[in-house]
Amino acid sequence: MPESATILLVDDTDAQRYALGRVLRGGGYKVIEAATAEDALLHVKQLPDLVLLDVGLPGMDGYEVCQRIKSDPETKKIPVLQMSASYVATRHRVRGLEGGADGYLTPPLDGPELLANVRAMLRLRTAEDRASEQAVDLEAARAELHAVMQSMAEGLVRMDMQGCICYVNSATERILGYPAEILRGRRFHEFVHADDHACPGTECPISEISGTTEGTFEAVFIRKDGKPITVEYTGSPYVVGDDVEGVVVSFRDIGDRKRAEEALRVTEKLASSGRMAATIAHEINNPLEAITNLVYLIGISLSLDADTRKYVEMAQAELARVTHISKQTLGFYRQSNLMGEFNLADVAEGVLSLLERKLALAQIEVVRRFDAKALIHGYSGEMRQVISNLILNAMEAVGSQGKIHLHIYESRNWQTGHHGMRFTIFDSGSGIPKSKRASIFEPFFTTKQEKGTGLGLWVSNGIVHKHGGYMRVRSSQDAQRHGTCFSIFLPQR
Repeated sequence: MPESATILLVDDTDAQRYALGRVLRGGGYKVIEAATAEDALLHVKQLPDLVLLDVGLPGMDGYEVCQRIKSDPETKKIPVLQMSASYVATRHRVRGLEGGADGYLTPPLDGPELLANVRAMLRLRTAEDRASEQAVDLEAARAELHAVMQSMAEGLVRMDMQGCICYVNSATERILGYPAEILRGRRFHEFVHADDHACPGTECPISEISGTTEGTFEAVFIRKDGKPITVEYTGSPYVVGDDVEGVVVSFRDIGDRKRAEEALRVTEKLASSGRMAATIAHEINNPLEAITNLVYLIGISLSLDADTRKYVEMAQAELARVTHISKQTLGFYRQSNLMGEFNLADVAEGVLSLLERKLALAQIEVVRRFDAKALIHGYSGEMRQVISNLILNAMEAVGSQGKIHLHIYESRNWQTGHHGMRFTIFDSGSGIPKSKRASIFEPFFTTKQEKGTGLGLWVSNGIVHKHGGYMRVRSSQDAQRHGTCFSIFLPQR
């Protein structure tokens, strides 16, 4: 507090007020004088740095003046130093201090003692002001830090040395599905690995998290709803001063990233398989052509008997079939990146020709109803993949001795008004459970247990959307009318 601090001096005795004022001014302070309680309450509104208050005032005594100063939010922080030559008993001191006074002086006081008490009281106020400012700054910093942690997309958990949760942010609540009040005080492992199947072996890394945990790891956490999620978590010691008091774990759901990586790997494998199939088909074309020519020459020989000629004709038919399959295989690869006009019925027929033998062995009847021949602009190779996926799915759903209905006809997108072609495929299988229908177009979701990858419909739906169309599904497990119908709409330019 600077020496130019302002002091409100309240005393009803003129001589005493003059003497005290002179001492204070001699000490370098600015002095405001008041002779009555009313004047004191009026001048205190000027917010002096200290009030030197006589207790024995006429009318309203110094005790009540002090209480009023301390009860006013504007003036309550001003130090009040009470003094009295008449009220010197212990009870008077107690009453003054309990009434809010910061000090209580009893004359006679010499100048140095008075100034020493004033300086001490002003230093105390300076310290309190500084502490108050620091508390405000600290609270602001704490609020800012809390807001930052609550705004994080990653889950943040602080645990003690025993792995019990002390703090969680809102992302943790959102990712795990538990409210903070349920999590606090419980072991982290109890929530994220409540399912024993999620623990890799007897020594689970999550259960071993402590103040020594440091580094980045991957794990499977179990949400409150029982859904497993793949996460990447980072642990670091929680240090207070020089002591390690726990661990801070931050984690994020990397399921989408892992699924995208897996989809990329599968796509690369499919592309490699396509290139390899095209290479094989290309390499067998030359010897296939030679064998076809040789069989033809054998067939026109005049020395063949009837049975041999019949066998030669059968061989020619099979060679023609092999040639057709080879061309179709090359077509899948070559046309996948070529945009142009194509006939949807021709694409479907091409797929069916490749699956003809498999359909015959399963005794599945394909009922065609191709009512339209309009052309679609797009990637015929990709649409082959879509139709192939749907027919293969229908074959697996039917099993054997069933029917698959294919229907192509002109249609319209009633939401946009665009004209186009609609392709529907209906199978007489057992149908898709209602609980799973909403998820069949999600990546890696399959109803085929370990037999399926869960990518066929996801990839097919993406191809259809790429062509500006959409795919819908209806299914029934009713005993009398069971089966599944996929419908694809493709707009025309």
